[in-house]
Formats: sequence, structure tokens, C-alpha cells
Amino acid sequence: MISLLMLDRIFMTVVLVWLAATIPSYAGGGGVGFATEATQLLNNGELADLAAKEAEQLATTIKTYELLLKNIERLPEFQVRDARNALINLAKIVAKGQAIAYSNSNIDAQYAAGYRDFGYYEQLQRRGGIRPYDTYQNMYRHWSEVTMDSIRGALNNAGLHAAQFDREASALRAIQTHFQGAIGRRALLQAGGEIAAFHAEQLLKLRDMTAAQIQLQTARAASEASRQSLVDADAQRVLRPVETYEPSREPLLQWGGSIR
Repeated sequence: MISLLMLDRIFMTVVLVWLAATIPSYAGGGGVGFATEATQLLNNGELADLAAKEAEQLATTIKTYELLLKNIERLPEFQVRDARNALINLAKIVAKGQAIAYSNSNIDAQYAAGYRDFGYYEQLQRRGGIRPYDTYQNMYRHWSEVTMDSIRGALNNAGLHAAQFDREASALRAIQTHFQGAIGRRALLQAGGEIAAFHAEQLLKLRDMTAAQIQLQTARAASEASRQSLVDADAQRVLRPVETYEPSREPLLQWGGSIR
């Protein structure tokens, strides 16, 4: 059975193919440039949606191990390994969300710089509920700051040093180190469950922001395509050869004949 997400992607692919063939060039890239960027946004939206689902599953898994550790004090080795892997996967999902936000922000910057009539783009943003002084770049930056601040708060509340988890590589090392002791293990599971639940919601917001960005930029590109079609039609009418009447060059009188 085809999911709604797949149907949306099929529809958007058809729209992007049409736009790639019709919209005029900008920033030297042409319609293909926009189609490539929009396709990247579609991919990022799907990645955010999948990451949100995975974060929800991890929140349940991590919470389960946290409760087990409270009840039996000591987890079997295979459960210790599974719990540690769940936290490692959570760290990777957090890093993925940051990467998606950064990618979307860059696409918005390139799009804004590419269109000469950016004022129209800003008007569309205002209609979409975005403040006049705001852009998707600022929105993604704010999303990233809120996400990281919440993660740092959860880690600090669990007695962990948040600075150790600011980067994916250092977070993975910190998880491996803290998980060797019972106290560190309990603290990580406490923080991990809270982070996973919150981050699942944040990733859904990121997915929705990406979808809104696609709609805005596609509407702008479609408008540009329509405008260019009118310009091309006017140019064709101006350049169309004009049919003129040419009188016959044959003589009215022929030798030995009569007037025709």
C-alpha cells in the first residue's frame, strides 16, 4: 500500500519536473537548479520524519531500561549492550537533526540570493505567518538552539557534563565512558529518555518547517514560470511575421489580348 508520504513525493516529483523545464534560470542554475534544491528539501523532510519515528521508539526503549535498572539494580550484559546502543543511536539522531536544519538553512540562503526580486519571496513569507524580519535561516537556527539547550538541560539535570555531548563524536565517547559504571549508566538512561521524547517532537516540527519551505519556494517558482510564459508569448507575438498584400506583377494587357 502506498503511504501518504510516498504519494506526496510522487506529486512533488511531477511538479518539479515541470518546473525544471519551465522556470527561467537564476544564479546560473536554471530550473534544474531549483528542482535539485527542492528535491533535497523533500529528502530532508523524509529524513526528519523517519528520525522522529526512530526517536519515539528509542524513547520507549530507553525508558524501559531505566525502569529495569531501578527495579533490579543490575542489568544483564546483553541488556547493558542494548541500552548503550540505544543511547548511541539517539546521539546519532540528534546529530542528524542538526545536519538537516543546517542543510535547509543553506538552501534557503541560496534561494533568497538567487532570485533578484527577493521582495516577492519576503511577501510570501509574511503571508505564511513568518515575521517580516525573519527567514527560514533564522527559524532553523532558533530550532537548533532550542533543541541543544533542552538537551544540555536534561544532561545537567542528570548530573552529567553537557559539554561532553556537544558533538557527535564526543557524545559517543562520553556514552561509552559513563556507561561503564552503574551511576553513570543510570544518569545516561534518565537523560536519554527525556532527550529522546523531546527530540521526537522537535523532529516533527523540523519536518513541518521543511514542508512549509517546499510549498513557499515551489509557489514562488510556479509564479515565475507563469510570468515567464506570458513574457515568451508576448515575444512570439511581436516577432511573428506580418502577412502583407503584394499586388500581382503580371501586366494588365497582353499582346494580342484583351483587358483581363
